[in-house]
Amino acid sequence: MYAVQPIFRFADSKQDISMKQEGQTSFENPLPFIKSIKGGLQEGSTITVTGRVKPEAKRFHVDLQCSSYTAFHFNPRYNKHPGNIVCNTYQRGWGSEEIHKQELIPPGTEFTLVFQVKPDAYLVTVNGHSLEYVHRLSFQNVDSISVDGGIELHSVHIHNPSHTEEGCLLKLVRVLLPCCYQMNK
Repeated sequence: MYAVQPIFRFADSKQDISMKQEGQTSFENPLPFIKSIKGGLQEGSTITVTGRVKPEAKRFHVDLQCSSYTAFHFNPRYNKHPGNIVCNTYQRGWGSEEIHKQELIPPGTEFTLVFQVKPDAYLVTVNGHSLEYVHRLSFQNVDSISVDGGIELHSVHIHNPSHTEEGCLLKLVRVLLPCCYQMNK
């Protein structure tokens, strides 16, 4: 008899694995999510993040990072200023906040965020609505993405236009495997 325990696996874009099993509404996913961006960002790069804001969420963030700096901090907040999206950069301290007073991602709802790298700014599409954040640090130096806070993270897709491959689709999946089963890599 095999011992069965829940574990998380990252699946590449060639696998067709659903985030939610039938009848499953949510699960504990590994946050913070931190992933290197192979080759960094380039003009035309896109990052798509999907998930669901927890009903009791106070905030969450998506950070595009370069070494110990945060080139772009995207931070929907629900506690002090409900519905505001705060954008900022961290370089030896936080810069001045840009506050977007639109409730584009209410608590308890699913979301799709698309970050597109333009020559002078990030264009962020939030459930079909757009906002811009002018680069304060060079996007070419961005080498990782971090996601954390009051959400259930479904997927992160990174696409760099100069890469010959389709992109890197990371899906967080809860897989129940017998302990002696080995996944093909």
